[in-house]
Amino acid sequence: LLKKRHSALFQKELDIRSQLARFGLSGEVAETPIRALSGGLRVRLLLSDVFCEDVLPDVLLLDEPTNHLDGESTVALANALRDFPGAVLTVSHNCAFLLRVCRDLWIIEGERNAPSSLTVKRGTESGEFAVHFETYAKTVLAPEDHPALNEMLTVRAVRQTVVKQTSMGLTSLIV
Repeated sequence: LLKKRHSALFQKELDIRSQLARFGLSGEVAETPIRALSGGLRVRLLLSDVFCEDVLPDVLLLDEPTNHLDGESTVALANALRDFPGAVLTVSHNCAFLLRVCRDLWIIEGERNAPSSLTVKRGTESGEFAVHFETYAKTVLAPEDHPALNEMLTVRAVRQTVVKQTSMGLTSLIV
């Protein structure tokens, strides 16, 4: 796949194998026909294709990119996004992924049916993403949930929901 789609970039077998290895596709797996790959391995192959240097877009918009990814694929995606030279806008409930990838925290709040009531806040002035994330999460979580948040941020759990939704309004993390 990579050799066909990116022939100018991958002149040598070693170049192709290096790109595949970035996404955990090495050894026998790199030789396996696409039709025989599992869903998670196919996702990794597609990620290796998307992140080839000759076709990188300027902006990536990702909506829940870790849904249906296994742990290794999530780490491969996070590593690729950290190395990505363009802008990335991602929405995710996967706290561990957000903590690995994000630098800025953008919060858009307002009434669902009143777009003119939307407000946008950006947390980048001082500190790091995790600090802004924790500060915001504590404003939307009940006080009795704060210890769980602290534990989640310490251990970087794979799945946690820190988005608060109400019937009349919506508060979302947009990162």
